[in-house]
Amino acid sequence: MDKPITYVKATEDNSCVPACLAMVTRKTLKHVLSDIYEYWEAEGKISGTTNDIVDEYLSQNGYAIQRINYEYSPAKLLIEGWPIDPFAPIHIVDVWSSDPAGMHAVVMDKSGKIYDPSNRRIKKISEYQRVFSITGIWKVSDTTLISITKG
Repeated sequence: MDKPITYVKATEDNSCVPACLAMVTRKTLKHVLSDIYEYWEAEGKISGTTNDIVDEYLSQNGYAIQRINYEYSPAKLLIEGWPIDPFAPIHIVDVWSSDPAGMHAVVMDKSGKIYDPSNRRIKKISEYQRVFSITGIWKVSDTTLISITKG
């Protein structure tokens, strides 16, 4: 993850999450859309990407994740100091955006720089009206797995 992020533009309707997955996995948007098409077919809809799809896709491509939501459930207590600082090499952040309007996903690097697949001009998380969750993502290598098992 120390390589610079290659920006991927969301060129299809509702393709912000697949574009984020492309930036994280260093694949093309077309490749990611092709990969997740089977998930969409299984759900009976060909649009929108749920957290379950993101989690499974990243897991199958050798990544570990930690998702932190802006509130703790079930009491819905807000996290103080939200949004939190970057905590992983790369992140996918669920935000409320005005351009495009609605729920949206962006990539954040370890320094906090934003890569918005629909609005390249945005560079800071504070430019969004609301942040719903931040998913930290780590590439898991064979070396990582060996060190974990040796503990």
